[in-house]
Amino acid sequence: YEIVSRDWSSDVCSSDLLVARKKGVISGIDMASLVFLSINSKIEINQKVKDGNEVEEKQCLLTAKGRTIDLLTAERTALNFLSHLSGIATLTSKFVLAVKPHPVKILATRKTLPGLRDLQLRAVVSGGGCVHRRNLSDGILIKENHQMFLDPETILASAQKDRSPLHRVEIEVQDFNILTTVLENPPDVIMLDNFSDEELPLAIRQIK
Repeated sequence: YEIVSRDWSSDVCSSDLLVARKKGVISGIDMASLVFLSINSKIEINQKVKDGNEVEEKQCLLTAKGRTIDLLTAERTALNFLSHLSGIATLTSKFVLAVKPHPVKILATRKTLPGLRDLQLRAVVSGGGCVHRRNLSDGILIKENHQMFLDPETILASAQKDRSPLHRVEIEVQDFNILTTVLENPPDVIMLDNFSDEELPLAIRQIK
């Protein structure tokens, strides 16, 4: 970023330019604008890009014009949001590009920072990824710790019987024995949990 004037007088106006430090994918540009406007609604914002846009090094992302003291108050928080979310979008885009020849999708984890889930999942989408699920009520997920108390076959049958038609049933599978059992009454989604690089292709062929 660049501040044209650094006079701390409350009456002096400046222009603040947010510029990309390196090539990447943008996310959080609206959030950055809101940070400036939350300090002073009279700040003039001009967004040069949108979420999901690919940008080049030194490309201008946003300009803000207003009182110098207001711009300096807002800039670090605005940059933190923009940098963090654009970092997620950029990394996601690399995974999406890597699997582009194949009929697969890159999904977001639900393990997000407190208070930032919506923004972080939106950043994944900006990078070309998809949302796995936003919260525990989005579907029935049978995890490994559930299977410590009941066998996967029993839990799976109960879930498929009791679920809403709007919800999918998903089960975590840790080895080939459990996978074989699960495939006798397959759910909507099978999550191959901690399979090795060598095991994954074998499991995918077995699932078909």
